Amino acid sequence: MDYEAVLISTAVLEDKVGDIVDMNVLDDFFVSHKDVWEFVRGVYSEHGKPPPIEMLSQYHPEFTVEKTSVPISLAVQELRKRHVHNSMRASLRTIARLMESGDPIKAFETMKSTVVSMDIPDNTSRDVNLSVTPLSRMEEYHEVARCEGMLGIQTPWRILNEATLGFQPEDLIMLAGRGGVGKTWGEVVLACTQWQMGYLPLVISNEMSVKQMVRRIDATNARLPYKRFRAGMLSGEELERWERALRDMEGGLPFWVSGDRSHLGVTSIKAKIRKYRPSIVWIDGGYLLHDETGGKAKWERWSNVCEGLKRVAQDEGIPIGLSHQFNLEGKKDMGTADTLKYGDVQMWFDVIVGMYQSEDLEVSKEMLFRLLKIREGEGRAEWVSSWDLDNMEFVDKGQSSDDLGSSRGSDIIDAQIDY
Repeated sequence: MDYEAVLISTAVLEDKVGDIVDMNVLDDFFVSHKDVWEFVRGVYSEHGKPPPIEMLSQYHPEFTVEKTSVPISLAVQELRKRHVHNSMRASLRTIARLMESGDPIKAFETMKSTVVSMDIPDNTSRDVNLSVTPLSRMEEYHEVARCEGMLGIQTPWRILNEATLGFQPEDLIMLAGRGGVGKTWGEVVLACTQWQMGYLPLVISNEMSVKQMVRRIDATNARLPYKRFRAGMLSGEELERWERALRDMEGGLPFWVSGDRSHLGVTSIKAKIRKYRPSIVWIDGGYLLHDETGGKAKWERWSNVCEGLKRVAQDEGIPIGLSHQFNLEGKKDMGTADTLKYGDVQMWFDVIVGMYQSEDLEVSKEMLFRLLKIREGEGRAEWVSSWDLDNMEFVDKGQSSDDLGSSRGSDIIDAQIDY
């Protein structure tokens, strides 16, 4: 059966172009009648209606419109299957040719790009009719009220919780700062706190080994002085505290750490999420992720990765956080969402938090946080936390005072962004 003709005929006779487009039908699904479909879709885009049969016959006399009882969902399914089949065959021929020519690395990259391109959206719609069960929205409100607004995954910092109401499903979150400011520790503190609250974190390490990341997690959970922990110089009491923490963890709530460095990309992260089913994901060194779509420039590859991660967060319904660096304009004690490394990717993120530590803050073992962007919630917030790696204390000290802003954060520029 000619499913291309079936779909085009139904689109014209039953005015179903909009429904078909809404099912994520790509132009490339069509082969023999691609020009006919593009004509029909073009008329619909410009005039809101498909072309009359007479007009279609005038521009494409070779095409015959026929009445059919085949459901459009079946026709779309068949075209999608054929598109995947044809694309895979073409890719496999390319891969075979590259293997025969002695270039297995390029063959492997081609295979990964093919897998990414085959991740075609299905026909699941997010359309909502507000007139259907409208009172359910009041039930959702009362649920929020019972939780005092905190329906999302909370953090150790009250001001951030109040601004975001917790990290929400589908959020893409960034911890931004200059190299060495403490972004990895920030992710560890967040993951450990959320695990202690009963959530299931997945930490993906791009910048350090799994062993190093696990050591930081153990130090944070058991509050072990990190330098002496690394050097094997813990006291007897500290060793006992670590053992108790390990026994409490054993057989309990999962806490996943992954250190796959083999061109880790969005597809691999999505696979790990579906395998481990975490509540939240933290990616250390997000800018090191591999762009599977083949971007040329660094900014293009980074933008592609961020877009892909946002789509994964939406598809899987969980928040995903990552660390990223300010460019050379942003220093350890200054930087905004406009000075992110590798270009402007703000559009993909729901929450961006900047981490800053001037010399005074470093001496006092404190960290200044500033909310650089929030898509839903209060737009301006900053707070201070103790940042003591000797005693593993990361205590919320609340809103930064005017004195703090003038004496410790004088170089930190206003990072408020209007959206």
